[in-house]
This record gives sequence, structure tokens and C-alpha cells, in this order.
Amino acid sequence: MRNLKRALSLALASVMVMGLMVVGSGASYVDVSSENNVEAIEVLQKVGVMTGDENGKFNPDANVTRNEMAVIMSNMLDYKVSNYAGTAPFTDVPSWAEPYVAACYTHGIISGYDAKTFGGSDSVTAAQAALMMMKALGYFQYQSDFGEDWQMATIREANKIDLYKDVNATAVAPMTRNDVAQLALNTLKSYQVEADNDTINVNGNGVSVSGGSVKYYQLVSNDKMYKAIDDRTGLSMSNVSGYTKELGEDLYDGDLECKDETDDFGRPATTWSYKSSTIGTYSDSADQTWTGKVSEKDLYTAAGSAAYDNYKWTVYRNGEVVEDMDRVNGKDVLDYGKTSSERWQETGNGVLTELYVDSTEEDVVVTIIDTFVAEVTKVEDNGDDYTVTISYKSDKPSKAENEFDTDQKFSKEDIVVLTIGGTEIQSMAKAEIVEGTVSSVKDNDYVKLDGTTYNYNRAYCTTVINSAKGLVNLDDGDNFTNPDVDNEVVLYLDTYGNAVAIEGAEDSVDDYLFVTGVDSAYGDVSAKVVFADGTEEKIDIDEIDGVDAYWKDTGDKRVPTEGHIYKWNQSGSEYDLESASYANFEQILFDASNGKGKVERDNASVYRGSDRIGTADSDTVFINTDDDKVWTGYKNVSSQEDIVGAAVKDDGVITILFMSSSSGSSAEDDDFVFISGTDPEVVNDNGDKLYQYNSAYINGEKVEGGFIVSSSSAKDDIVTKGLYQVTKRDNDDHATEVKLVVDATADKKGNYESGALKAFESYATYAKKDILSLNDGDGNLTAGSQSDFSYNNDTTFVVVELKKDNTDVDSVYVGGVSDIETDAEGRTGVFVVTVEDDGDDTPMAEVVLVIVPDEDTVIEDDNNNGDYKVVSLSGKKIELTVDKNGEFTLKNVKVQKGDENYENLGDVTLSAKIELYNKGWDELETVEEDFTAEKSVVADNDGINFSSDLLSSGDKIRVTLTLSNKTIGDIEFFTGSMTVPEA
Repeated sequence: MRNLKRALSLALASVMVMGLMVVGSGASYVDVSSENNVEAIEVLQKVGVMTGDENGKFNPDANVTRNEMAVIMSNMLDYKVSNYAGTAPFTDVPSWAEPYVAACYTHGIISGYDAKTFGGSDSVTAAQAALMMMKALGYFQYQSDFGEDWQMATIREANKIDLYKDVNATAVAPMTRNDVAQLALNTLKSYQVEADNDTINVNGNGVSVSGGSVKYYQLVSNDKMYKAIDDRTGLSMSNVSGYTKELGEDLYDGDLECKDETDDFGRPATTWSYKSSTIGTYSDSADQTWTGKVSEKDLYTAAGSAAYDNYKWTVYRNGEVVEDMDRVNGKDVLDYGKTSSERWQETGNGVLTELYVDSTEEDVVVTIIDTFVAEVTKVEDNGDDYTVTISYKSDKPSKAENEFDTDQKFSKEDIVVLTIGGTEIQSMAKAEIVEGTVSSVKDNDYVKLDGTTYNYNRAYCTTVINSAKGLVNLDDGDNFTNPDVDNEVVLYLDTYGNAVAIEGAEDSVDDYLFVTGVDSAYGDVSAKVVFADGTEEKIDIDEIDGVDAYWKDTGDKRVPTEGHIYKWNQSGSEYDLESASYANFEQILFDASNGKGKVERDNASVYRGSDRIGTADSDTVFINTDDDKVWTGYKNVSSQEDIVGAAVKDDGVITILFMSSSSGSSAEDDDFVFISGTDPEVVNDNGDKLYQYNSAYINGEKVEGGFIVSSSSAKDDIVTKGLYQVTKRDNDDHATEVKLVVDATADKKGNYESGALKAFESYATYAKKDILSLNDGDGNLTAGSQSDFSYNNDTTFVVVELKKDNTDVDSVYVGGVSDIETDAEGRTGVFVVTVEDDGDDTPMAEVVLVIVPDEDTVIEDDNNNGDYKVVSLSGKKIELTVDKNGEFTLKNVKVQKGDENYENLGDVTLSAKIELYNKGWDELETVEEDFTAEKSVVADNDGINFSSDLLSSGDKIRVTLTLSNKTIGDIEFFTGSMTVPEA
């Protein structure tokens, strides 16, 4: 392959040995990146020439001393340094370095500043290091080789054999470990030589005369091991043809091999292996690289006329050959011609384009690499690296993988940018984010945030990798989008600083308001409005649909329409409104003429009259404009009828609904009532029969004047003592429909009402330090499915104490978290009634129901199987813990038969069902381990262990344990939630 050559100027102090970035398989050191000489570092590590420190670092930027250079040369040339100990003539070499310096000195690789001074603590320079390497190859065997200046002679000859290729160092400046590694690899790839010493030397009468010059010839052989690194041929001093003998081939007996291949992007590359074990594949240095627009003229100019006219061209995009561009003529890759300024192959901002020209094989390869967007869904710690699982947010190449092994640690829900070669992920980085207000936008081109311009990555201006143009939309809605002016957005950038994804571009419900009244003063227009958060204000109107609002004495006016929804923007103290027709959103009106509205929560539907006009979802916002109540999600609002108001519909989904009047209400704190007396007092109210329950409690407080039900059907549904939810009310706020949620008391046979939760079906597994964990999500009475909650001093704990074998209620009062008992003996029933935000992973509990059993009653638990039961050791609690590696420890478990220890337990199987929390509990796996019990004891205080390989640091899990054998059957005895510790 022809690569760009780098020559070191003879102006020693000023000119750099220029290098190109090598992209390899990913260095095995934590401090080595693709900007370093990865190929050289990894190859030298494999053959033991240069290794890292005890902390796993290579320290690529550290300078190399002359003593350390002697160590590197000795390692490379495989000197047995112990044989040379004590033979160095220098007096300034430390004992650790002396054998290495002595070995190199003996073989003529190094010399001192003078007979006694080596200067080993000085940094080695590019000229000094190159001279050592060239002597190892067989050069500079005679004093005449150096001429008048040894440094100039060394640099000149080193450049001839490409020894400085990809090395960045001035001739007399200190060399870093990164550059020494590259210099050493270049040396291993170079052929060895021998000298003919064709000089004339005359000595007489104390006078020495020399003439002529030394010539160096390639060492060659017909042994095939000398094809291992390079299969080139040459002529020896005696004019014999054969394979050149590269230093690395000789030193490692052909076991170190280098092959020309292509990497996963299609780039010309080198694959190194040692003793048949692959070290890595490393792309060659490109002849030209672009990360912006490439015109057809640019491509022609960079490749040159010879390549354009005569070579075969292949073009790859993300590792796949571009259609009709596989080994074609140069003119066939251009649509317009070599002088055209037209964009070539949708190159542009953020698209990496690389050109490789091989003048030997007369080939041209062009690779185009795009950026894809994904979200991290799982991170597995493997000890020495991480396996990252992703979900693509942009489109992806067919069959592209979704796992990537990396030394870099990522977190769940990180938005990442990645490159793909063929089907494999090649690189991954967390996307940089910027936040701000959109001040200007050109669709599919650029966006300005607070005046700063961010160009779109070119791939997102076209459909070259995605099904549609636009930025990846990380909100719900279309997959790709463009923001609007004044959107508050979060912009995600690729590694070149171009936009690839966005949050906040979709219209937000906060953009809407509802007009409840209009007024004017001195011709100015004002309106009473309700915003999406339920706030009611009187605002001054500046413009409506881009035209000044006004109200003239003549009655001529331009004002907002009462009962309608508008989008709004605020300018100073005044507001600009945009109607549905102007702002292009769909408005649904509910009134006597159009038809009143209805919400049916059970089927998430919204009706106008008898017509179903849309679906409500978990993000739909409902606002009661009369009392400023706001509910998010259809599950949080009860069924509503006779709605007067308006809604916004988007793609069939109701996004926001303003109700200025309706019958019905939502399930908030005061919609849950605990009834401890089921016989109502019948009250006559102006001819209407009402049913008044005087033993009723809301938030633990007895309802003053009783809880009123206005329908006989609701009265008939109150059949037992327990917690009820009001699902519908009349205009006087009396309940017309109720639903039994938790049956607190059993009948004399121990039975509970069907369709409701039993008193002790839900219980707490943890209740302290501001965290409340339930055994599962059934005890969560909100719209969410969480089983873990936080609580604080504002959380209300409604305590219900039972009596008479749990068939009756003794008392109801407001208690505290201390009323919760988590132990199996005396365990309380616990139900979370309402939370602040059911969208949170661990929502703040507002109201918690605690049911305390009759202390004289034994509650049958799940850990019984006939006469056998699993219990804790005396004076102990059953404990289950997990460490950062997914190793579980179970302590203090035994089996009893009746009230006695079961001494003949023998072999048992412990089954652990592990569930992972991700906005709900998903079963991950069931682990089974066999143990032999010590009489009745399954696990003592030292514990027994089992493990899961599927867990990652930070995972929130729930574990259910079951013990089984032929005698005891299957006994489920433990359920608990925990978090895998951070590594």
C-alpha cells in the first residue's frame, strides 16, 4: 500500500516527523486511545518489547530515557542481559539498568557521551533512538558512514527506509513512549542489511588515509518464513535473489506475521498475529480525510489524474459496497465530472470520508462512515471491560448488532453515537448535549440555539441512512423531526459537534391555554385563561394569528373566542395567541351545539355525543377549569360525562382536554374512603334519597357529616369493611359509583370479596430510612406499577387495626411508618393509595394504608406446606444480600415440621426467581442451586451462596426464594427488593 511518506528535515531543531492517526482494534491499556500509535503499542506488548505499568497504563506521553531505551533495545533483540552484568564501562548507570546498557554496548547498539559517561537519565532523542534501531538492522557499521554530522546522516538514512513513518518528534527533542513504539515497529518491519566496506585505507608513518564509501546490501533468503511480515524480494551482496529478511521475521522465527487485509469499514488495513493468535487489525493511514462536504472535484484532485484515469475504484459506506461502485473506473464514481463542485455521495458535516490510493496495485478505495444514534439499555461489567447493549433510535444497517464490548463505562439511558462497519459496532461515545431555546431553524439543515448555530450531521439532512429526513426524535411521536422556533430543546451532537438527535421538538401541552372569558379596556383586549398546569390568569392580548387584537367602541373587534384553545407565546407582559387554524392543530369543541363530551376511562376513549373522537393515553392531560384540578394519564381521571370545553387531538390521540364543566371527578386522595360500618343512614334531601355512612374515613380522618352516596347501586356495592374508590360523582359531589379496592376484613370462614385485594395480600418487605418496598406491584393502587416508594413527613399513614380474628375493624387513625411490621409474624397489610407522581421510578407516597392484624390471630403465610414450613433461625432474621458481582448470600434459614425442627431434611433445591425493574417488574431468570442441609438448617449465619451472570451494577431487582425436595414439596418463603451495588 502506498501511504503518505514523512521526511525529517535536516534542519534538526525545527521540523517535526509528521504522523497520522492509526485506528486499530482498541488498545489494551486504559490510557491509550485511537489518537496514539495503537498498532505499534499492541504489537510490542504482545511480543514483550514494551509493556505497561502495574496500573494497566502504557503512559504514551511519558518521555523515554536513554536507560529505558537500552531496556527496549535489549527486549527487542532478545539479549540475555544477565550475561552482561557488570561489564558496562560507564560510571553513571544505575544498577537496574546496567545489564541492559552493557548488553547494548557490547553489541555496538549504543555508545556513551564519553568513555565514562552514558547520560542514561537524559531523554532519548529521535536521532539517538533511530541510530540504535538502524544499527540493529545492520547500518552504520563504520565511522565513515557518519560523515561530518552523525545526526544528519542518521536522519537522512532513516528517512530512506521509512523508519520515521507516523512518528511525531523533532530530531533533538525527547521521544515519548508512543513515538518510540512506532519507531520500534517500523524497525521490525524493515529488512536487515550487510556492509561490503568497499573503502581504501592506507596507514604509514603515522598518517591514515581513507577513501571510497561503504555500501549496504539486503539480506535475503528463500525460506518462506521471511514472507511473514513482508513478501518483498531483493538482491544480496552476491547478487542472489530471495525474500528480504525483515528484522521481525528473524527475531521471532516467522511467528510474528503481518497481512494486508481490509477492516470492517472496507479500509485497507494490516492484521498482526503472533504464534497464530490475532493481535488486531489496523487501518492504514488515509491519503486524504474529510469530515465535511466532498465535491467531485475534491475527490479527483486528491486521488490524482493517474488514479482517476487508470486505477480501479471501490467505494464503501459503513462497510458495505455502494451500489455500482465495486472496482469500477474513476469516471464511473462521479455523476457530474472531475471539475464539478457538486456534492459527492451525500458527504458533508459529520460524515467521515477517507481516500486510499495504492499505486502498486493500482487500486483506489474510498470509505464513507456515518454516525448512528442509540440508547443504552444495559451495561454488563465483565471485570476487565463492559458489554453495552443498545436500542437504536436512528435507523440502522441491516442485521447490525446491538452489543459492544468497551473499556469505557456507560450508564443505562445514555444517548450514544456510534459507527457501524458491516454488522458490527466499531465505536461508541456518549453524545454531547446542549440545551437552549430555538431562535432559528432551517429544516433538515441547521438549528440555532440562543443564537449559536448547530449544523445537522449530513446523514440527517437526507435519507441516505434513515427512512426520513430530520433529527432523531427522542420524544414520543415521529422518529425524525425538526424543531420550531421558541422550542426549549436538548440537542445531541456527534463527535464532530453536529446535531443528530433532539428532545423537546414536539409541541408540548404547555403551549396551550383555554379561554374562559374576554374583556377590554380603552380598546385593549384581555382574556381570562387557564393554562395547561391549571393556573388561571387574566392576560393582556397583543396579537391573534399575527394581527393586532382590538375592541373598538363601534363593536368592531378582534378577540379570542371564549371556550376555545389557543397556542401562546409571551412577549414582555403581553401574549400572542394562535388559533387552531392558524397554528395548524386539531381542536375538538364540546358544547351543546357540537355535542358534549365524555371520557370513558376503562377503554381510554373520548367521545363527543355518541361519536368516539379520540384515544386518551398515559400522557393525556385533563384540566378541570372550574376548580383548577389537573390529572395526567387516562388512568388517573375517572369517567366523565356532560363535558363542556375543548381538546387538542394529534394523530388520533387527545393530548390535552379542558373541561369547564362536567360530571365526574378523578381519583385523588379524597376519592379513597375507608368504610368501617356498612349500614348507612338513609337521609331525605328535598325528595332525593341519600345514603350516609357515618363510620367513614378519608386520609385517616373521620368524615364530618358522613360519606354520602346518592345512588342505590353504589350503596349496594358497599358490602364489606374496606377501602373504596369513588369512580363517579354527581354535581353535588356525592358518590354515584364506587369500587371496593381493598377488603380489610374476612368473613367467619376466612373468605374475602372477589375482585378486590385481600387485607394482607400486599405487605412491606422494607420500611425505613425513607424507603418503602412492597412485595409486588399489586399493592400500588395508583396508575403505576412500582413496588418501591419514598416517604417523608408529609406522607399520611392510615392505620386500620382489626379484631375478632380479623373479621372486624377495631379502630382507624393516622399513624406512622413505625406501624408497619415486615416480619412474617405479625406482618401488616400495606397498600400505597396515592403518590405525587406515578411516573417516577420511586414515587413519593402521599397516602399509605396499613392494616394491622388481630394480635391473637395467626396469619397463614406462603412459607407453609402442610406440616412443613421455612422459618428463620432462633433470634435471627432471614437475610438475603447481593454484591456488585451478582453473588447472593442467604443466611439464617431452617425448616420445621410443626413446631419442631425437621432434622432429616437432606438434599434440597433453592430456586431464586430474579426480576428486573424497568418501569415494571420483568422476570430476568430463575437460578437453581442444590444444597445439603445440616439437619434442619439450610443456611446458617455464615450463609450459602448462589449467583446470576445477568446483573449489572445499579440494577434494581426483586428476588423470590422457594425451597423444595421430595418430602417438603415446594415452599415459597421469601420475597424482597434490593439494588446491585456499584462496582
